[in-house]
Amino acid sequence: MATAIALSTLYRIGDIADPPTVEKMRCQVRSDGLVLFDGAHGIEAMLDVAGQMMYITAHPDSDDRGVTTIVELGPAANLPNAGGFSRRELMPHTDRSGVPDPPGLMMLTCAVQARVGGASRFTDGLAVHDHLAAACPASLPALSRARSALFGGAADHLGAVFTPVAGPGPARVAIRLRLDDLVSFSPDVAEWAPQLTASINRHTFTVTLLPGQGVLLGNHRWLHARDTFEGPRQLYRLLGNPLPSLGMYPGIPVEADSDRLKQTVK
Repeated sequence: MATAIALSTLYRIGDIADPPTVEKMRCQVRSDGLVLFDGAHGIEAMLDVAGQMMYITAHPDSDDRGVTTIVELGPAANLPNAGGFSRRELMPHTDRSGVPDPPGLMMLTCAVQARVGGASRFTDGLAVHDHLAAACPASLPALSRARSALFGGAADHLGAVFTPVAGPGPARVAIRLRLDDLVSFSPDVAEWAPQLTASINRHTFTVTLLPGQGVLLGNHRWLHARDTFEGPRQLYRLLGNPLPSLGMYPGIPVEADSDRLKQTVK
């Protein structure tokens, strides 16, 4: 069961119109991989802050600035891979799972809040990995095996839920996931799907973004999802890779100490 949480508490840093807040954003996304913020009133404000964090990359649905406007598209939302443009629930996922090299960062801001529903859900992949390592370590070899999951969409990618990535310090992995009709797991991975899903639910919290509020997250670490909704709803999304000056490395450090692992199963 996801935990409800006020935007004014965990991970919130303040108004991005305040220059010190932007520096705090840089530090927090580097350390925690997730930042919730205020002050994103309009696309230009979003682009200004994003330009200090990432190289913006294009998406098939974005405009020439890299901005994807996420609204409900009616019948067109029933097409494969168009769930984001529907009113339906979106299951936990990382963005662009079907391409070889998904972007490292995702920024999302709210322009119009839904009349009912539409809350966002976030899950820390580091907490999920640590929990699985402590509670059912036999799952990790299957979830990390190359070519064990087919992530569908416009460009299919055959990979794994957890993939080793280069970086300093402890061993690091990137998480890649979707749990809808456009993923196929090998039998040994499918065997662990219930434990994976249970761990995701255990480490998920829910936030309702209001107009002008947004999130910046590490797409190699954090999963995000969405509740069903009613009424008009509009958000803007940017994808990109961290600027070198951000000092942010891909993935998550997974050689956790034993005390931290014990905490995940209490």
